Amino acid sequence: MIIMRYSYRLALFVLVVTAILTSVSPGAAAQTKGTRTLNQPVARVLNENISGRQIEIGNQERNDAKRQYKGAEYEKWVREYEADKLVSLILNPLLREYAKTHGITASVDEINSVSRTIFGKRVARGAIRTIAEATVIQWKVSKSLYQQYGGTVIFQQSNPFEPIGAYQKFLEEQQQKKAFEIYNPQLRAAFWCYFTCEQSMIVPPEEVNYDVPWWLQKAKP
Repeated sequence: MIIMRYSYRLALFVLVVTAILTSVSPGAAAQTKGTRTLNQPVARVLNENISGRQIEIGNQERNDAKRQYKGAEYEKWVREYEADKLVSLILNPLLREYAKTHGITASVDEINSVSRTIFGKRVARGAIRTIAEATVIQWKVSKSLYQQYGGTVIFQQSNPFEPIGAYQKFLEEQQQKKAFEIYNPQLRAAFWCYFTCEQSMIVPPEEVNYDVPWWLQKAKP
């Protein structure tokens, strides 16, 4: 939940913030079908294995990509798609744990401020409340990580101040602590490229503003 290389990245924000609010682990995905390779672990995070099946590309998406990309371009698309999914499966539980250990929560007033500003609802209820709460926590986690690590911040529609550089430093520390491990060398390289390769939509440092929640900041004319 970044640079939008492929459509899967559009979903990362939702995956990140909802994972912060839930306790669903990566190892919970069903693995009752498919080859032995798909059922074998490709990574581990917080003592839970991530299988090849969990980063598998859907048939429709694969067919669409084959029509759009050929040869080496298609292979590159596959690697980056799988890496994007792996990023969410590793980053989500680590951010959830970060929020928990740092006591990051969302107040009723904060939740309702998201509801009013984004959804036009004075009081957040049901699905809107879930999304609003996740949005607040995601912003607070981003703010905390940026204050701790600094680094590059990029713009994306669902998170105008995404601390991609802070994510990298945070993950490097988590890797040193053995909080996660990626077994496949190609997947490992693609995973880190998500954070270290050239970025677009970089927010100039002087414009990075975590003092006010992004949904309450006035858009520039």
